[in-house]
This record gives sequence, structure tokens and C-alpha cells, in this order.
Amino acid sequence: MTEATPEPSNDGQAASGDHRAEHPAEPPGLVGESRVPVITTPAGTDQAAGRGEVKTEEANVWSIYDALPSDWSQHQTLLARWKQGDLVHDVPLTWLTAPGEDPVTGVVNDCDEVRPAFDRSLRLTAIICSQTCDLGATPPGDSHPFVLLAPLVHESSIPATADKKLARNGKIGYLVRTLPPPTPAARDELQEDEPRVDGTHEDTEQSPTRRPARQEAWFADLRLIFPASKALLLSREPSPGFADEAASLAFAETLALKFKRAALNEALSEALPQSLRKFVQDNGHRRQEFAKVEQVRLLILNGDRLHPDRATLYVLTDGVALSDEERETWMRFQQSTETLLSGHGIALAPMVHVDVNALSAAKYRVSVPVRCDLLGPVQWP
Repeated sequence: MTEATPEPSNDGQAASGDHRAEHPAEPPGLVGESRVPVITTPAGTDQAAGRGEVKTEEANVWSIYDALPSDWSQHQTLLARWKQGDLVHDVPLTWLTAPGEDPVTGVVNDCDEVRPAFDRSLRLTAIICSQTCDLGATPPGDSHPFVLLAPLVHESSIPATADKKLARNGKIGYLVRTLPPPTPAARDELQEDEPRVDGTHEDTEQSPTRRPARQEAWFADLRLIFPASKALLLSREPSPGFADEAASLAFAETLALKFKRAALNEALSEALPQSLRKFVQDNGHRRQEFAKVEQVRLLILNGDRLHPDRATLYVLTDGVALSDEERETWMRFQQSTETLLSGHGIALAPMVHVDVNALSAAKYRVSVPVRCDLLGPVQWP
């Protein structure tokens, strides 16, 4: 049975009710009528009635396989226009919220069960987080009926207590600087201006993806990534979220790091990188003892990553060796790190200086980076 669509309210609260007549429906989806199988499952023994036989009950079971169209061919051309990092305009924002007043997000859900929290008046531009190969209508995209989106936020929404300069400079991991969304007039031109066969447009001076003249700062906020049917892409025109391939690849790397990073003790994931950056900055990041270092990595020697007992730092160089004087500088960081980690019950073994060409693949795989953007010249994944 299909449940009624929650009624949106202007203050972001979720409520019950069906207002489909008030809001135009989205374009037809990729599936048509939902195909949800009904299966029979054991329900246990009816002890209350004193009977020992096993009862059964019907249960609705859905899987993503039920959302896959049998024929993707009619959508192939429209879906092929999209890639990771493209902007999708006029998207309603939603997430699941707890019953009653959500103590985390502040959204009020007047139902007694988990519901989507959304307001149809809250529409924004989102960025595609899914891999490009998963967006199309051909393999492997034909196994993916959904696309993952993250909202775009303007720098004015960053609280005054946060460092907007850090966000602009790419120092806040979950905020990725993007191109600003095109103006409404430019979005209209996106639909009106058809590209020629060679990909150019009739009016090259008035690009259909022109941006606001002022250099506003917009960010993809990766703290909220939500799914949407690929059907949303059929009726919208893509616009690029990044100015060049390098920025697009950096976005892909940020997404990969977000999901592949292993859980790590907070002292190692937060306090240690902050301490390293402060140490490098306070001692002059352009000095050779820092310019020569490609990366610092951490290896857990005893315990696990969440509950380590003992660890060691690897200082990696590439084809250049640190002088004795330069190693003395790093020894001071070793000493400060011993003090830092001892407060968390973690012992620090002697620091290891090694050339990247001599570091074994096994050591690299089991160690984790202590990220610091002031070390260089190479940023490793």
C-alpha cells in the first residue's frame, strides 16, 4: 500500500497529508508502476492459543532490483549528458527524521514514526557525488537507478564562529569549493540553447552556463549526501560544478577519502594533524626540513586504530635526505607528540625517517597519513 505523501510546511516540519494536487508531480520515473513482491515468512508459534503449529504472515519485501527498468534505451541520450561534479538545480532537500521533535536537527515530525523531513519550498542546487560511470544507461550505470547528491551552500551560511577563509582555501574537508550556480536566466538558456554537433553554442559570448559577475563562494557540503531517482536528471540540464578537470579530480579524491578512511582514535585523527600543522607553521613551512618531506604517516604498533596502545611516525622524503640539523627539528615534533599522545594513553615509538622508494607496500597499506597541507611539494592520496 502506498502511504500518503507527508505535507510540507514552511518551517521545515514534516506532517501527514496528500498535497499532490497543489504541487506538480515530478516527470515520470524510470520504472513506472512499482513491482514489490509479497513473500510468506514464519511468524513463530501461537503460544497464547495453546497451539504448537507454525503460523505465517505476509511481508512486503523491496529491493533496488525492483527499481530497475527493463529497458534503459529510451533514457540513454539524456543520462549520457551528466557526470560527477555536475550541478542539479531545483532539488528538494530531504532526510529521515525521528518522531516528534528531532533533538539533533530541530525538525518537528508530528508523526509517531520515522518520516522524511522536508519542505517543498526548500529547493536548492545540488552536486552529483555518484561516479560518472554509474550515471548512464549502459553498464555499469544500468545497475544504478539512483544518483547521490549533496547540497550546495553559500559562504554566508557558514556561522561566524567558523573560519570562512579556511573553507575558501579548501582546508575544511567536508566543504568543497565549487563554481556558483548559474543565474535563473542562464538556466533558462541552458534549456533553450541547443549545442551544435561540435559542442559549441550559437552565441559564444553569452554562454548558457554564465555565472554571476561577483566571485561568490559556494561549497558542496558533504555532510549530507542523499539519493534521488535518475529520473530527476531526465528533465534537467547539467551545468558544471568545477572550472577544470583538476578541480573535478580533486572533488573525486575528496569523496573517495571520505568513504575509504578507516575509523581512527580521535587523538590521532584530529589532535595529531592539528599539532603537526601548527608545528610546521610556527617553524616556517618553507624551510627545507618541511619542503623536503612528502608526507608523515602513522603506524599502529599495538592495539587497533580505535584503541591504540603504541604507535610510530614515519617521515617520508623522495630522493633527498634530511640533514642532521633538519632531523633535529623533527625530533622536537617527536617530543611534543609524545607529550600529546601520552595524555591519551598512547606510547610513541622512535620516529622513522625513510625514502618513499624504500618504504614497503605493506607498511604503506597498514599506515595512515597525518595530513598537513604545508608539507610538500606532493599531496599524496
